[in-house]
Amino acid sequence: MSLQVGTAFSKNTDPKHAGLEVIEQALEKAGLKAEETSLTVIFSSIAMNQEKLLQGANEALGGKSIIGCTTAGEITDSGVYEESVIAMVIKSEAITFSTGSAAGIKKDAQGAGKTFAEEIKEKDPNIHAIMMMPDVLAGSGSAIVEGVLSVVGEHFIIVGGAPGDDYLFKKTYQYAGNRLLDGGITGIGLSGEFSMGVGVRHGWIPVGEAQEVTKADGAKLIELNGAPAVKIYEDYLGKKTEELKKEPLARLAIVYPLGIVAETAQGEEYLIRDPITVNDDGSITLAAEIQKGEKVKLMVGSAEESIEAAKVSAQKMMHDLDGKKPEAVFMFNCIARKKLYGVKEKHEEEIKAVQSIIGKDTPLLGFYTYGEQAPLGGEIKNIKQCDPKFHNETMVLFGIAE
Repeated sequence: MSLQVGTAFSKNTDPKHAGLEVIEQALEKAGLKAEETSLTVIFSSIAMNQEKLLQGANEALGGKSIIGCTTAGEITDSGVYEESVIAMVIKSEAITFSTGSAAGIKKDAQGAGKTFAEEIKEKDPNIHAIMMMPDVLAGSGSAIVEGVLSVVGEHFIIVGGAPGDDYLFKKTYQYAGNRLLDGGITGIGLSGEFSMGVGVRHGWIPVGEAQEVTKADGAKLIELNGAPAVKIYEDYLGKKTEELKKEPLARLAIVYPLGIVAETAQGEEYLIRDPITVNDDGSITLAAEIQKGEKVKLMVGSAEESIEAAKVSAQKMMHDLDGKKPEAVFMFNCIARKKLYGVKEKHEEEIKAVQSIIGKDTPLLGFYTYGEQAPLGGEIKNIKQCDPKFHNETMVLFGIAE
């Protein structure tokens, strides 16, 4: 057997009609009736009225469950979109998709991750992987991953992306059936007899010597090698702290993020962290936690390197599938990469680079994220080396095949 899959997009300005339309088109493409679907995933611009959008989609599906979220840009096998809604419907005889959700990330991020994973495990104790969309504007992406791992085990395949809101950084939404969450998590656990592949690459290149984190507090990087953290940027860019405060560091992070040095079975890897702001004491607030004792390097990026990384990510995913053609691929692509490319032609070039490996006819659904979840280095074959993390400025691909 093989999956029946359909993808579609709608730019209908009436949100309810957009929700109806995108599901009807995806079902038609897959050759399915609503009641035959095993999974429906929807990603949408925050520009749409979310309640009406979800109402339309649920009407088209006749009560079959939906997962998804708002985005900072939408991606399908037919291109890159903005202010649109996209969907993928899947029917599978071999894969069981168990949905889960949780609220309350702002109150307890780790607890929300735990609750989310417990709901999925209660439905299906035999899951092999989790795909999730957690709201990291509400709380720590790393803590959410830790909460999930506390339920499924230290070495487990977790992939996904953090919902966006078109680069406003105010509020994102998550879809859990007919419920609209904010500050929550939605996602699925997968079980059954099937193949999967994961690709994880960022394309950023380390420069200079590694510096040790000598003082940190959560997402605040206070000191490197005993000096104020901002010095790593002053030394490389020749800008003083006051200038870096005036020009938000988040803009520079598009080209100059930080990389936490991590040793994997494949060699040295870098877990990317976005600097957001420089504080009065010279500390830097990052997009996710950093720990005392970790080693950090300044990273340099370019559009060309990032596009090549996307290609390598696709190659890694295909390698995991052992020669099988992926029948559905999900892409979680950081908004910082989109900003790095600038013009839409470059956005399209990146997607085409992935399609040159996976095949242009392969159903693809994804979005531009506020952070990604994936095993470090994309390791899933040797489960004892599978080390799920929260990433920044990275592309994650997740492919499945019966």
